[in-house]
Amino acid sequence: MSDLSAWTTWLAMGGYAGYVWGALGFTLIVLAMNVLLPWLQLRALRKQIRQSYESQEE
Repeated sequence: MSDLSAWTTWLAMGGYAGYVWGALGFTLIVLAMNVLLPWLQLRALRKQIRQSYESQEE
């Protein structure tokens, strides 16, 4: 069996490629959101605290 045929067979996942790769893609999106969303919230909170602190100095 050629290398290309082996890769094609592996990527097809026995006919379940749509489910497997879809689930993998969804999982990666959820994991990325679990990192990105808290980081964005922390960034916004730090900005809000900084603005509050600067307004108290005036």
